[in-house]
Amino acid sequence: MLSLTQNQRLGITVSMPMGWALASSSYQSNPLLHPFMVEGQFLVTGNLVLKGKMNLFSNDGETVQAAGYGCNYLAQSWFTSISLGWLEGPAHLRVRYVDSAIIGNRTIAETPILFGIGFNKFSGSILEFDNVDIPRKIDNFITYLIAGTEYQFGGIDINLQTQIHPKFIQLNLTISRLFF
Repeated sequence: MLSLTQNQRLGITVSMPMGWALASSSYQSNPLLHPFMVEGQFLVTGNLVLKGKMNLFSNDGETVQAAGYGCNYLAQSWFTSISLGWLEGPAHLRVRYVDSAIIGNRTIAETPILFGIGFNKFSGSILEFDNVDIPRKIDNFITYLIAGTEYQFGGIDINLQTQIHPKFIQLNLTISRLFF
């Protein structure tokens, strides 16, 4: 997580998410063919951050666009995150979501440890299919665990985070930099 301050209010983050469904299928970002996820963060007050993000990722040759916006509330040893977003693609899928998380930050043996819980409510539509086996609407709620660590080198934050759910595991490598 970026350590925004009154003197450095703007942060840019680049991350590479990779995920594995535990039902033997997988999805992943392909950084050689598509851009990484890019997120901008702006410190509004001493503990309120506004953020926006965008991403493209591929799944078996199909391209999916994702974008969103939200805010973080920063406290001394924890923070909360709320995001609203959408996914467009493949051609027949439209998904809207609300994602929130509460993440604690502790140092154990001089190693920063992130841990928390996340909640995601999503609703989607499948368009242009007349197959009775494919539902027209998808509506679900998931809860996931968050674990990770972060390091700082020369003004750059490097964060490694895992999201664990009974149906999938997602690994995120994030590199962040603060400005002004």
